Amino acid sequence: QRCVQCNDPFEYILNPDTDTCQACPAGLTCVGTAEYTVRVADSIWAADGAVLRLVSCPVGYRKVNSSDADQECALCGAGTECTTAECMSCVDCVAGTYKVAESSDACNLCPQNTYNPNQGSSSFADCRGCGDGAVTNASG
Repeated sequence: QRCVQCNDPFEYILNPDTDTCQACPAGLTCVGTAEYTVRVADSIWAADGAVLRLVSCPVGYRKVNSSDADQECALCGAGTECTTAECMSCVDCVAGTYKVAESSDACNLCPQNTYNPNQGSSSFADCRGCGDGAVTNASG
C-alpha cells in the first residue's frame, strides 16, 4: 500500500505542487503519480504542461489522439496497414496484397503466379491463380 495523489490507475499528476489530476490516456498505464508505463513499446510520450501527449507511434501503428484521454497507438485491422512513421490512419492493402488479421505487420504479397485485383483484401483466398498457363513475373 502507498499514498498517491490521484486515483490509481485512472489518473496521473505530473507536478503535485501545481497540477491537477489528469485522466490516464488509453495508451498508458498510470499509477496515480507522475509515473506511467507505455502500453505499446517504442511509443513516445512527452509532458506538455500538466498533460502527457502522444508524440509518435512505432511503424505499424496509427496514432489516435482525438482527445487527451483517447491518445494511444492502435493496430491496423485486417486488410489495412500503416507503413509510415507518422501514420494517422490505416490504409487499405493495395491490389496484389492481403492481411488476414489485426497486427502491426504490413500487408503480405500474393505468391508468384497469383493475382489479387482488390484493395483492402483480408484473405489469402483473394490471391487467385493466373490460369490458362499464364504466369506473373513476381510476387504481388
